Amino acid sequence: MDEDRVHDAVLIMTELVENAYRHAGGPRRLCVQLVRESGVIRVEVEDRSPMRLPVLGRHGHTDSDGAGLLIVNRLSTRWGFRRRDAVKTVWAEVSACRTSELDALGVTSPAEQIAVGVSREAPCVL
Repeated sequence: MDEDRVHDAVLIMTELVENAYRHAGGPRRLCVQLVRESGVIRVEVEDRSPMRLPVLGRHGHTDSDGAGLLIVNRLSTRWGFRRRDAVKTVWAEVSACRTSELDALGVTSPAEQIAVGVSREAPCVL
């Protein structure tokens, strides 16, 4: 697993947890998982504010609302949210593969990175 990707996942986790504290009264659950089948590190932060949806900020805008999601958007291969009952989960995925591994496979786009599933390590939940 590429160390830079791990750092990206940690920064994404930090931003999502900070957003949960700032906008939703704090996180209810945090899950970090290596998804072997898709070769991604998946970060999920659940909170009890299903009606407050994440909003992507605008680059260069002076208001800090949404700025953390700009970082998440930039570092992740994809991100989103889901609502169920009284909770909302904001999630993001980062490729767990080194760029050199992807280059060797001829993989160039994030969608191809997800489809390849290069990592063969066991999934883990922290």
